[in-house]
Amino acid sequence: MDWNLIKEGLLIMLKGMTGIFVVMLVIYLFIHLLSWISNKKAKEEEN
Repeated sequence: MDWNLIKEGLLIMLKGMTGIFVVMLVIYLFIHLLSWISNKKAKEEEN
């Protein structure tokens, strides 16, 4: 077993996981922001 190869594989996997996590976080925040904006607009229309 070549440890350098295993280390590189793990690093690539870790980077991929981090990338997926960041994308999911951005999507979550974007949806949260959109719902907040629509709620704010709905409240302004009621008044």
